[in-house]
Amino acid sequence: MIVKYFKNISFPDSVVQQMDDVNTDGRNITKRFQWHKLHIFQSYFKKWKWVLYIDCGMKIYEDLLPFFNLCTPQKIVAHSDAYPTFEWKLKLQFDWGKPLHQTMSKQFNLNCNYFQTGMLLYDTEIITLNTFNDLYELACKYPISRTNEQGIMCLYFICIKDIWEEMKIKENDLYRLLETKQ
Repeated sequence: MIVKYFKNISFPDSVVQQMDDVNTDGRNITKRFQWHKLHIFQSYFKKWKWVLYIDCGMKIYEDLLPFFNLCTPQKIVAHSDAYPTFEWKLKLQFDWGKPLHQTMSKQFNLNCNYFQTGMLLYDTEIITLNTFNDLYELACKYPISRTNEQGIMCLYFICIKDIWEEMKIKENDLYRLLETKQ
């Protein structure tokens, strides 16, 4: 086992003030640790070909090795957050009451499907020397994510990079959803 330590992610006071003012369920204040997930896109992880990231608190009931059959070169594979109805769209991940939301809507197609960040499988070729910094800067530019890192990661990997592939789901079979601790 390898334990790798990364510095805490901190944002400028002006960005924190905007993040604190986001209309959300409170995770913007009580779960700021979620921003540390951006570190999984540090160039350190290029030592490996594939990374399977799983949030702390997940309960694993089956062998994880078959998930690696889902590996797709140059892609990030993740489960749709809108599954099974697909009614939710990326625009809902951001506080639509803020002027920045209109700016984002003009620049990006936010009326699209998006992914959960609780479980991610990706080819480390998607990581460049700037990926972590690009994600951080995007969070500073658009500090109105209602779900902390999830909105920003989806904006980056879907709207900017266009490299998300939806994880295949088989009901009651190998790829059933993993239960999370609440």
